[in-house]
Amino acid sequence: MQKGPILGGALLLVILTGVIVAKRMAPRLPGYVRNRVVSTLRQDYASDVEFSDLQVSIYPKIVIRGEGLVLRFHGRTDVPPLITIKRVSTEIGFWEFFRRTHHVRRITLEGLRVTMPRWNLARQIPLIQRHARKTLGHLELSSMRLSRIARN
Repeated sequence: MQKGPILGGALLLVILTGVIVAKRMAPRLPGYVRNRVVSTLRQDYASDVEFSDLQVSIYPKIVIRGEGLVLRFHGRTDVPPLITIKRVSTEIGFWEFFRRTHHVRRITLEGLRVTMPRWNLARQIPLIQRHARKTLGHLELSSMRLSRIARN
């Protein structure tokens, strides 16, 4: 009995199965990426996350573009948002997204505004360090503003 046709048939079956799975998963992947981005921001910054628009493309690399990003520390609306960004775009390798430590190729931020809270920021450092599993290749900023909440 020849092994060549059997191995060829098995390889064809594996390839066809992979194509079918990819076609079924492709429509769900942008939603998965979107949910993962929001949950990561929520967890890393201990904040409620809002986007006025968030778009995800997945091939050949994952590109995320968002507008109107607002991070409200612990959901507080009685103080200005911790971070607001007019426009953000980022690139990450497709397989890189599924690893525990992400290497982000590029982030472009336009209209970044950071409002420093009155409380001692040193207490928040362990929170930020605990989630520092991302590396960055290139950061581009346009119109950044840093302010501090005044004491009453």
